[in-house]
Amino acid sequence: TASGEPDQGPQVRIISGLVITFPPGTSEQDQVAARQAAAAALRESPAIREAYTWDELLSETDDQRPYFGAFRRSFHPDRSPDVVFVPHDTVLITNMDRETSHGTPHPFDSHVPLIFAGPSIAPGRHAERVRTVDIAPTLAAILGVRPMGTVDGRVLEEVGGRR
Repeated sequence: TASGEPDQGPQVRIISGLVITFPPGTSEQDQVAARQAAAAALRESPAIREAYTWDELLSETDDQRPYFGAFRRSFHPDRSPDVVFVPHDTVLITNMDRETSHGTPHPFDSHVPLIFAGPSIAPGRHAERVRTVDIAPTLAAILGVRPMGTVDGRVLEEVGGRR
C-alpha cells in the first residue's frame, strides 16, 4: 500500500491451482465471489482452457465441462485449492527451472506407461486403460497378500495378478 503497511486483502499462491488466503473475518459470500472472479479472469486468459472453483467442485451439479469430472474425483474440501485450472495443451505452467510433471489432464500428460516386471509377471503389451489405484491391488495379488480394507482399484489379471 502507499502507506507502507502490508495489504490486508486476499493473498494468492499457485499450488496445483490458485490458493487464496483470505483475511480473518472475510465473509463466505465474499470468498465465493472472489473465487468466481478469479475463475472468470482465468477463463479469459488465452493460456487457460477452463477453470473450476472450490464451490463448483463441492456442489452436486452435473457439470459437463471438459475435465470437470476428473477434478471433482480428486477434490477434497480441506486440501483442494480455491480455483483449479486447465491450461491449453500447448501451455506449460510451472515454477520449476528444468523440470515438469504430469500435472495436466491432457492425454499426452496423463497417459503414461505402467510397467510391471518380475518372475510372476506375464510378458506382453496391453493397451487398455488402467488407473493408479489398480497398482496396489495388482501387487497384492502378485505377492499373494490381501489388501487391508476396501481398495478402489482392480487387479490387473492380464499382467499376472491372479485373484
